[in-house]
Amino acid sequence: MRRATIVLAVLAVAAVAEADVAFDRHDVQTIFFIDKSDDHNRVDYGIHLDTSCHPASGSPMEVYWREFENGHDGHVTHGLNMFEGPVYGVGSQRVAESRDDGMTMDIVIRALSSRHLSVRTGRRPTGGCQAQAITTIAGTQAYLDHVHLTLGDGAGSLRFADIYGTAVDGGAQVHEHVVH
Repeated sequence: MRRATIVLAVLAVAAVAEADVAFDRHDVQTIFFIDKSDDHNRVDYGIHLDTSCHPASGSPMEVYWREFENGHDGHVTHGLNMFEGPVYGVGSQRVAESRDDGMTMDIVIRALSSRHLSVRTGRRPTGGCQAQAITTIAGTQAYLDHVHLTLGDGAGSLRFADIYGTAVDGGAQVHEHVVH
């Protein structure tokens, strides 16, 4: 009986991971993403927001796969499975500042756990919500765009990471190469 329960639990987790990710009109689907050298798919980090651009729940960050291979062109999405969550998932998320037009949330992304990361939300001039992740890249406060992981030869090994963003002051492109 115990074995059947475990098998059903694993199948349920796999089914949830394969479901498309749903967003509402105030949500931001992609704040930043992580891609890897072994394929063209990527892990996107989005956020669920209410009408005033505040978190829609106590855990508003949404982490999911966006598929680009096999002709999907990024239109197919699904959640992380039980093995991917400990690598790419959110370790913690806490509102650090609340404003009338949005908020700032400190988050820990497991794949980037050595970096302080804040997500700042607010209203777009044209309406709706926007969100940006802010971190330090090459010694510069920057809006995080994406991280590219170059994998090693062994399973789960990482050779290096390239972190890309735009400087908060001045808007210059910034890049940091991190050897793991």
